[in-house]
Amino acid sequence: MNPVEVVVGLILVAVALSTAAQRLRIPYPTLLVLGGLALGFVPGLPHVQIPPDVAFLVFIPPLVYLVASQFGLRDLRSHRWPIFRLSVGLVLLNLVCVAFAVHGYIDGFAWPAAFVLAAIVSPTDTVAVVAVTGRLSIPKRVERILEGESLFNDVVALVAYQQAVKVTVTGAFSLADVGRELVWDTIGGLCAGLAVGVLTTWARRRVNDAAANTACSLVTPFASYLTAEALGASGVLATVATGLYVGRYLLSELKPDERVQVFSFWAGARFILEGFAFVLIGLQLRLVLADVARTPAGELLVDCLLVCATTIVLRTAWMLFWNRLPRLFDRRDSPQAYHPPWQESILIAWAGMRGVDSLAAALAVPLVLADGTTPFPQRNMILFLSFSVILTTLVIQGLTLPLLIRRLGFPADDAVKRDETRIRLAAAEAAIRRLDELAPATELPPATISHLCTIYQNHVLRYQRRLTPTFEDHTEQVADTTSGLMLELLKAQRQAVAQLKAEGNVSNEAVMRVERSLDYEELNVESGRSSAPTRGERE
Repeated sequence: MNPVEVVVGLILVAVALSTAAQRLRIPYPTLLVLGGLALGFVPGLPHVQIPPDVAFLVFIPPLVYLVASQFGLRDLRSHRWPIFRLSVGLVLLNLVCVAFAVHGYIDGFAWPAAFVLAAIVSPTDTVAVVAVTGRLSIPKRVERILEGESLFNDVVALVAYQQAVKVTVTGAFSLADVGRELVWDTIGGLCAGLAVGVLTTWARRRVNDAAANTACSLVTPFASYLTAEALGASGVLATVATGLYVGRYLLSELKPDERVQVFSFWAGARFILEGFAFVLIGLQLRLVLADVARTPAGELLVDCLLVCATTIVLRTAWMLFWNRLPRLFDRRDSPQAYHPPWQESILIAWAGMRGVDSLAAALAVPLVLADGTTPFPQRNMILFLSFSVILTTLVIQGLTLPLLIRRLGFPADDAVKRDETRIRLAAAEAAIRRLDELAPATELPPATISHLCTIYQNHVLRYQRRLTPTFEDHTEQVADTTSGLMLELLKAQRQAVAQLKAEGNVSNEAVMRVERSLDYEELNVESGRSSAPTRGERE
C-alpha cells in the first residue's frame, strides 16, 4: 500500500474516532490510542513504522511551538516554581526510582539499560497533556502548570536518555560530560530559540500577505528545532523559547485577516498531528508484543505493573509531599501560587500522561552496541515497558480524569472570562475616549456620533455589570436575545447571497468577499456570546 494512502487512511480514522469520542464524552486521545491498538491486530493491514528522528521532527516542533506560543511569559513567571519542581525535581526522582526498581526486580536489566527505560518514561508529554486536559473543566492554574511542566521536562529527560544510551553502547560514563551537555543544551537551546524568534518576528512584520504569513508560521518551529539540533543543543527547548517569544511580541501585532488565518491553520494542523500521533502509538503495540513473545505473559504483566505503578505512585507522592512542605523560594503573601490545595495536587498527579515524546525516544533505542554485532541489552523489554506506561497513562488516567474532576468538586473557574471582560471594558472605554476626541473634527451628522457613542456606552455598562458580583440577569438576557437576533439576520443575509450565487448573476470572487465579511461578523457575535457567563455560572 502506498505510504500516502496509509497516512490519509489513518487521518480519516482519527477524524471518525474523535467524532465518536465527542459523542461518548471521553478524552479523544484515549479513544484514538485504543482505535490504533485495534487496527494493529486487523489481519492484512500494513505495518506502519516511522523512523524515530522523523517522528521527533514531524510531531514535536509544531505541537510544542503551538502550546508555547499560547502559554505566555506571565504564566511562566507566575508558576515558575511549580513548573521547575515538576520538570526538574520530579524527572530526576523518576530517573533514580524507576531505574532502581527495574534494575532490582526485573531480570537482565543492568544499570545503563535501566536508566534508558527510566529516561523514556519520566517526562510527561505536551501533546498528551494538552489533548486530554484541554477539553476538561479544570482550574486554569492547574492547566498552566501541567502545560509548563510538559514543555520543559524534556530537556532533563532527553539529556539523561542520551547519556544512558551512550553508556550502554560504549561502556564509558563521565559525570563532567553529562554536566557540560546539560548546560549546553540549556544555553544553546535558549539562544537558538530566541534568535529564530527575533528573526521570525522581524520577517513576519514585513510580510503583507496572509497566506505567506501563515507559511512563515509553519516553518518557524522546524527552523528553531533544526537550528538547535545542528548546534548540538536542545531542539525542544529552542522551540519552546521561540514559541514564547513569538506569542509575546508578534501575535497581537498581526493584521486581523493574518491572525484569523494563522489560528485556523494551526487548529487544523494540530488536530491532524495529534490524531495521527495517538493512532500511531496504538499501532506500534503489535510490533512490540511480537518482539517479547517468548517471555511468559504473567512475567510481562508483573513487569508492566511494576514500572507503571512506580511512575504513577511516585508522582502522586511527590505532589502530596510538596503540598505539605513549608513555603520555599516564595516571598509573596499568597502561598496558593506554589502550594495548591490537596484537590489540585491530586489532579496534577493523575494528569501526568506520557505520549509522543516517549514513543519517539523508545523507537530511537539503537539495535546494536558499538561493536556493530552485539544486540542492545533488553531493547525489546525497554520498548514493551515504555509502551505499557504510555498506554496505561493515556487510557486509564485519560478515562478516569473526568470522573476524578467531578468527584473533587472544583468550583467554576471564571478567571479567564473575567480577564476577557476587563479587556473588553478597557477597549470599549478607549473607543469612547477616542470618539470624543474625533467628534469635533468629523463631518458626520451628530445623530451618527450619538449612535456610535450609545453603542459603546452600552458595551461599557454590560461589561461593568459582568464584573459586579451580583449583576442583573435582565441585562445579560437582553444581550443574549440581541446576539441571537443578529445571528438570524446574518443567516438571512447568507441565504440571499446563496440565491444570487445560484442564479449566476454575480461573480464568484464577489460572493467569496461578501461571505468572508459575514464570517467575521458572525465570529464577532459568537465571541461576545461565549464570553458571557452562563446562568449556571452566575448562580
